[in-house]
Amino acid sequence: MSESELFDVIEGVHTIYAALLGMVITINFAMIVAVWTFLHRASLSLRVAAFVFYLVGMGLLTAMLVQQAHIRDHALSSLRNVPETDHSHFIALFLSTQDDVWFRVVWIAQHMAPALLVLGVAYLLFAWKGRPVE
Repeated sequence: MSESELFDVIEGVHTIYAALLGMVITINFAMIVAVWTFLHRASLSLRVAAFVFYLVGMGLLTAMLVQQAHIRDHALSSLRNVPETDHSHFIALFLSTQDDVWFRVVWIAQHMAPALLVLGVAYLLFAWKGRPVE
């Protein structure tokens, strides 16, 4: 594959990744609304069932995120294996940004986000006492 094709794969992954993260955030906000409105007063069996269904959805989305991350890593590895003499100036700059500390921090945060959101929803469903009944 050429440099431009590999870069297109990486950019395509970024587009899919952004859409998947949007879905992850949406499903989490839906659970927060459900907990706030009625699940915090529901029976334990209903809360467990809702959490299991939520985990199935989050598991599928997280699996797709991981798959896209692997595709990106493989394309990036292939791009790095192109001899440096054949790199365009743009690709050389792009590859240098991949080693930047800030980029690593953002990449780690993207991968930790689904787990942190699951922990937050678990806390709201099973530990949070809920709002006072008016």
